[in-house]
Amino acid sequence: MSLPFFLSAQENMCRMNQFNENGEKEGLWVSKNSFYKTFEYFKNGKENGFYYCINLHTNTLAFAGEKADGKYVSLFCFSESGHIDFSFTNFQDNNLHVPKSQWAYMGDGIPKFKCVMTSYYPSGNKKKEGTLLCDDEPIIDSAQCGEWRYYDEQGFLSEVKIYGDTIKILHPGDEGWPE
Repeated sequence: MSLPFFLSAQENMCRMNQFNENGEKEGLWVSKNSFYKTFEYFKNGKENGFYYCINLHTNTLAFAGEKADGKYVSLFCFSESGHIDFSFTNFQDNNLHVPKSQWAYMGDGIPKFKCVMTSYYPSGNKKKEGTLLCDDEPIIDSAQCGEWRYYDEQGFLSEVKIYGDTIKILHPGDEGWPE
């Protein structure tokens, strides 16, 4: 390896938290608060690309995901012991109203996005899965909508809840139980 190449590579590796000519965040940004250290990429001032967040108290991965043009593509949340707790995938613009059964969680109206949320047992098996309506942060501002499937620890479907103006609950053998 030649010395000029090594110095050039080293200089480029240290460039983070930079602004472009328009004063917008550009490239890798590293930020830190008392709980987390976050690594994310920006293009023209908007989050764009893979990001992850480290829990500073446990030194474990807390969140990871991807954003495009400042919007979520995916989000994965991990427990302090390292297993995946939740995933939020298939983000799309939303046109659905918050079901009346969920107004207490989010309020009446049409949230910006919908996604598929999956919760997991420590074993990695699915715990529940369904459509989540959300605004900018699915972990904080969200409401369940439509059919949600609940699984036992062995991975077998044990219950279905349908979130509309009321919540309909189905168990194996009930009329309407998914095959």
